[in-house]
Amino acid sequence: MKRLLITLILVYTMNNILNAQNPFFGQYQTPHGTVPFDRIKTEHYEPAILEGIKQQNAELDAIIQNPEKATFTNTIEAYEQSGRLLDKVTAVFGNMLSAETNDDLQALAQKIMPLLSEHSNNITLNEKLFARVKEVYGQKQSLQLTQEQNRLLDDIYDSFVRHGANLEGEAREQYRQLTNELSKLTLDFSENNLKETKQVSNASDRQSQHCRTAGNHRRSCCRNSQK
Repeated sequence: MKRLLITLILVYTMNNILNAQNPFFGQYQTPHGTVPFDRIKTEHYEPAILEGIKQQNAELDAIIQNPEKATFTNTIEAYEQSGRLLDKVTAVFGNMLSAETNDDLQALAQKIMPLLSEHSNNITLNEKLFARVKEVYGQKQSLQLTQEQNRLLDDIYDSFVRHGANLEGEAREQYRQLTNELSKLTLDFSENNLKETKQVSNASDRQSQHCRTAGNHRRSCCRNSQK
């Protein structure tokens, strides 16, 4: 029992140390809160994304379990404010994957993207969550919302609908399967496109080097013939 307690304490301590070293856990200590790209390492993404999913699940569960009637504040605003950590990490990961990708990021994407796709489906296909969103949307005309609040309500409701919230039974499961497959195919296409781009770039570099070598050789021959 004592050994188990010590092990748990050590694991907890190590997790706290690792979290403290992860730039995503906490406020960016940079001018204007800009992303500290120089401090972010590939190994920082996965634990931050997993924690982000965990936090958003808890936030959404609090919305669903709220015993009060669904309102703009306790449902729409609460939903909009959920997933801040996950949004923070995936924004950086997505940009790096498209702009400064490498083999390690591509391998991580193969692991992370299916999780993100499934997480997204779990949100938009959650019947209890959508029921609360739909309840607020049904009261839209009587809520006296501002223009910005109306736009937010429309965007959130439409997003749920576009992502399968109104589907039922087998159609709902088919949608889930198709979106997961589409996520994988999109990632595979991105990887294949990157490989082709690299091959073209390498071929172009070799051709340029060949042209420079040939040009140097011609100039050398001309100088020798003039002597």
